[in-house]
This record gives sequence, C-alpha cells and structure tokens, in this order.
Amino acid sequence: MKSVVVVGAQWGDEGKGKVVDYLSGSFDYIARVAGGHNAGHTVIIGKDRYVLQLIPCGILRPKQQAVIGTGVVVDPAALVAEIETLCKVGVSVNGRLHVSNRAHLIFPYHRELDKAAEGARGADKIGTTSRGIGPAYEDKMARRGLRMCDLLEPELFRKKAAHVVAEKNRLATARAQKVRKDIEATIAFLEKRLSALDQEIDTWLQTTPIDQSRVNLLQSFTGIGQNTARTLIIALPELGSLSGKQIGALAGLAPFAKDSGSKRGERHISGGRTAVRAALYMPAISAIQHNPVIRTLYQRLVQAGKHHYVAITACMRKMLVILNAMIRSNQPWKAPQNA
Repeated sequence: MKSVVVVGAQWGDEGKGKVVDYLSGSFDYIARVAGGHNAGHTVIIGKDRYVLQLIPCGILRPKQQAVIGTGVVVDPAALVAEIETLCKVGVSVNGRLHVSNRAHLIFPYHRELDKAAEGARGADKIGTTSRGIGPAYEDKMARRGLRMCDLLEPELFRKKAAHVVAEKNRLATARAQKVRKDIEATIAFLEKRLSALDQEIDTWLQTTPIDQSRVNLLQSFTGIGQNTARTLIIALPELGSLSGKQIGALAGLAPFAKDSGSKRGERHISGGRTAVRAALYMPAISAIQHNPVIRTLYQRLVQAGKHHYVAITACMRKMLVILNAMIRSNQPWKAPQNA
C-alpha cells in the first residue's frame, strides 16, 4: 500500500496542513499520528476557511477517511467541539472520522498541571499553550494514562479515573508539603542570619565614635531608623554642611548629562557613595509609605509617568536634602501642616 508521511522539521508552523490537503486527494486515509489540539491547520477552499486543531484536514474531502492515531493525545471536549464546528458548516464526519482506541486522553487535571508548571518557571517559561498536552504525554510514558478504550467500559473507567485522580492529589499534597517545609527552612535560615548581622552591625556601630545627638536628630524623620542614622553619619560625615548640588554628587543620586560620545546629553544616575545609596533605599521605601512629604513627591512623579526607580531615587535625594537641613539647623523633623 502506497503511503506518504508529512513531517514538520522546524517545530510547527511549516504549512503541513496545506501540504496534507494537497496530497489527500490522492489517498483514501489521512491520519494524524502525534500531537494534541494545540496545532492549527488552516485550509482555505474557495471562499471558505477551515481551522482544524485535532482532526486531520482530509476530513474536508467528502470521499476521504480521517484517522486520529494512537500517538495523538485527545481532549474529549476539544474533539466534540471541533466535530460540532464542522457539522455547522456542512462537513459530515459520520463514518469518516476514526479515533484509535489506544489514543490517550487529556483531562482537566492535565491542564491545571500544565498551567502550574508553566507558572513555576517564572522568567524561563517555555510558552506552552497550557492545554494539558505535555502532562498527558507524561502520563502515557509513565503508563498511568487513560485511553479512548477506557471510555467504552464506564465502570472500569470510573475505577481507573478515581485511582489516577487520587494519585494526582497525593502527589500535589506531598509536593506542597515539601515546598512549605523548604520555605519555612529558608525563612528560619534568613531570620537567623539577619539576627547575626544585626548583632554584628550593632557591635560595629557601638565601637565606632558617633555623635548620638545627631543620630537622635535624624531618627525624628519618619523612615529613618537608628542603624540608618548611624550609617549615614559614618558614610557621609559632611552631612549638615552640604549644598544641594554636593548632596547629589556625593551620594550619587543626581542625574547627570553625559558630556561626550554617542550617548551625549542622556541623563543617567551614577557616581557617589554606594554605602549611602544602599543605606537610603529601604528607608525611602518606608518613607513613601509613611512620610507625607516623601509620599506626595513619589506619587506626583509616578503620575507624571516617571519610572518607579527614578521616583524612588528622587525621594532618596529629597530625604538627604531634608536630613542635611536638619543637621545644619539642629532641629528635629516636623511634617508641614499642609502635607
């Protein structure tokens, strides 16, 4: 018996459907041997356009037989929907569509597993259609999948389906418990490490000469804690005697224009003291939440279309301007009445 196999060699979208449709007039049976309903074979006959995802395009020819083979994974709901769509446009499948009784089935839990796996990949997503095709093939290879022939014996199907679903639930529960334990262990490790770091920082700060009155003064600003105040005084001893321009330059918070090269004129944030920027970042986040002046500045910049990082940087610079003025005047922070 003469036969022709059409194989796509570039992971889809090669035009296999058009080739198969062209050849199908010369063959009695047109079979699909693998894949699921993520495929999209578009065939145009005259003014009519047909999109097939599961059923071989040979079904569009009235004298040909269409076969869904053993290697295909079949979503029953998708198959029924496609049959109904064909019937609505006058394409009859009666006696011409054949499905292998050994073809494996796709169930809702396959789709959920597909979505969960794709979501867990984060930035490394592979672009799955989340239709459960991959997990269905996994079950096939593990010899735990349900097949078309199982639907022919309702009682046996119920028993097998109950067993598979119970197994999926056990695996999901076990996986969730393991993940939960891993998360708890990680949190415990981080809390222990943070506690040790706090002690190291406290010891270092206590052994470093610092004017405690200046520390107390800086702490009056909402968003600045004791460690941040001490770090700023050590890392930026000029605080209290700086101009606005010096603050930006020393702390590395001012956007400068490039003076030469292909990027001439572009604004960028660079320079300054890394320790100051690092010390101010989290206090700036806190101040955005709780300090009315900093919150108003941040909201105004974001509403104007500024990127959140640019807005946070501006808030950090604003905080330094205020802290510099507080040290210079030796006056604690007082929020404006209209803030």
